[in-house]
Amino acid sequence: MNSPRWKKLLRDLQSAQGRMAMMVIAIAVSIFSVGTFLSAYTIARREMSRNYLGTNPASAFIELDRVDDALVKAVSEREGISEAEATSWVGGRAEISPNEWMPVLLFVVPDFETSHVSTVAPDAGAYPPSEQTILVEREVLPMLDLNIGDAITIQTPNGTKQQIKISGTVHDPALAPAWQEQTVYGYITPATLAMLGEGETLNILKVIVSDEPYNVTAIESTVSELAVWLKAQGYVVHEIRIPPPGRHPHQSQMTSVITLFLVFSFMALLLSAILSATMINGLLAQQIRQIGIMKAIGARTSADHEFVSCVDRFAWHCGVADRCTAGHCGGTRFHECDRSTSQP
Repeated sequence: MNSPRWKKLLRDLQSAQGRMAMMVIAIAVSIFSVGTFLSAYTIARREMSRNYLGTNPASAFIELDRVDDALVKAVSEREGISEAEATSWVGGRAEISPNEWMPVLLFVVPDFETSHVSTVAPDAGAYPPSEQTILVEREVLPMLDLNIGDAITIQTPNGTKQQIKISGTVHDPALAPAWQEQTVYGYITPATLAMLGEGETLNILKVIVSDEPYNVTAIESTVSELAVWLKAQGYVVHEIRIPPPGRHPHQSQMTSVITLFLVFSFMALLLSAILSATMINGLLAQQIRQIGIMKAIGARTSADHEFVSCVDRFAWHCGVADRCTAGHCGGTRFHECDRSTSQP
């Protein structure tokens, strides 16, 4: 480090410290961004699928005029159907402050303990809920600034305003976050639904097909045959919904957003490399006379190359140091911010 060559290198870096700092910052930010979104992309794809498949998602939802225990048993015994359950979805509204309302989506579950199709995971509080109480998705409480044990005012289409106690929270990986949809997700029993002014009769049949459960064509064929059979039994089929087999309903949106961020991160990395090359070229342009003098007194060409590589390595080492680890931590944190896909 005491040789004239190294002294010259240090002085050159000191004279261009502003430009070197800008180059180091550009490299650091781009490396951190790439690491963050690569980690987020990997974690999100893995965790979204794992958590969603852990709910044993239904292959199809069939909306009928009524669903009873006898129908569920008959459908479960049909060829091509491995499991069937009854449920209902009821829309409504919740009064979050005087004369201020928010949409409510109620999921009616006949028996929380035996349900095993499109399930939810207990998070906190009482599970299953007792009559005249409600479970809410865990993101609802911070959104409404409520706690377990508080009461929430709900009104259904055929009922009046009713105060109902929040007995606990659950995690539903199949839903978008409550704060994102600005919707209150609630889980109740048929008896609680009747207390809110609606009938106890359920109207949605959840089914899982046994043959090729991840093949949408096979699912459509099996469910179409089932719909024909239901009509022949005197049931009215209002609607059939087939979610993407084996994929979280919002996985494509999440993947698209993270991919977009990742593309911008790689573009930033490319621009930082171009900036580095341009700045080093500018530094060398200022050193033409000095390099000529050095070669005139016996300096080797490899020494000039070493000068350039030292400047380049210095900038990239400062920019890359610990940024890969920081990027991984950033990606993990980015994923944790979306608790709808995190572990229950």
